[in-house]
Amino acid sequence: MIAALGRGDAFDLDAAVAALHETAEDYAIGTSTGAVVNAALRRGIPALRITDEANLFQLGWGSRQKRLQATITGATNSIAVGIASDKQLTKTLLEQAGVPVPGGATVSKLEDAQRVARRLKGPATIKPLDANQGKGVTTVCTTPEEVEAAFNHARKYGRHVIVEEYLRGRDYRVLVTGSKIAAASWRRPPCVTGDGRSTVRELVEIENRNPARGDGHTNILTRIPMDAIAEDVLAKQGYGFDSVLPAGVSVDLRGNANLSTGGTAEDVTDLLPEETRAICIRAARTIGLDVAGIDVICEDIAQPLREQGGGIIEVNAAPGIRMHQYPSRGTRATPAPPLSRPCSARTMAASRRWRSRERTARPRLRC
Repeated sequence: MIAALGRGDAFDLDAAVAALHETAEDYAIGTSTGAVVNAALRRGIPALRITDEANLFQLGWGSRQKRLQATITGATNSIAVGIASDKQLTKTLLEQAGVPVPGGATVSKLEDAQRVARRLKGPATIKPLDANQGKGVTTVCTTPEEVEAAFNHARKYGRHVIVEEYLRGRDYRVLVTGSKIAAASWRRPPCVTGDGRSTVRELVEIENRNPARGDGHTNILTRIPMDAIAEDVLAKQGYGFDSVLPAGVSVDLRGNANLSTGGTAEDVTDLLPEETRAICIRAARTIGLDVAGIDVICEDIAQPLREQGGGIIEVNAAPGIRMHQYPSRGTRATPAPPLSRPCSARTMAASRRWRSRERTARPRLRC
């Protein structure tokens, strides 16, 4: 830019800034990885990024070192990760372990999906067998037409589709680390509230300008998408993108509450009863994960799960923890995968020296 100005040439500032943004995103540390790395540094544990491009870190040195990528640790069982990616296998194992799960089946044909939905005798949830982040999920399917549309949507993300009982209630995520409950959040679908003047489209655009929202997992929250799914969810509530919402009236833009599709979270860790805590820990142990995100549906997380007909709908490997780090409401949690032993005083001192060198050697990477 300086050279162009010196020559009196034109300079495309927007293109240069866009290139810098792209470089920053390529080298940025993921939000979940950054949270754990920062927690390690606060404890005096050295953290080394293996390469500038990788989201892979080494915590500690020598025989005490641990490797970390997001919330996958060196102790994470690869078989357990495979099980968690197969939602039907996960449900089967949980049911055998006495964990409450919704009924249903896995299908690959539309006629089979229709048959299973009829057999459930109530609303159905339809989702891909092995997708994540809420991709391809449709809830509250009651008619054959809704089942067909949901099945076709789920098939975009996988050959096999789960048709299961729709559990009524709120969407909660419980984070299990080791044999403890680290945090729990009430996940809310993305929504906007009317002011009596603005359309739904304008309200979403205003919300998406929130500095806390970004693309994908680059920020605390994700921008709310305005797509066919959002349009369909709005239509079920009697509105469209160009509808003007009355003041104080709120509408959802998604049937699921994943943060990756624009949802928000409220911390509810202190509300979990002992029975629900035990069920979530058992679910993580049954799958074999050292760090697991347990998705729970129930009316009130403060009440025992079985008494209200709630259940566990998924167990997630490598769960995102930004909802626990940055809840929209409630107390911020500081969860981190457990390390087997603390570092020695000598290692802690070395960590401080390493961090001092890092601060003077290069700009700080965004976490």
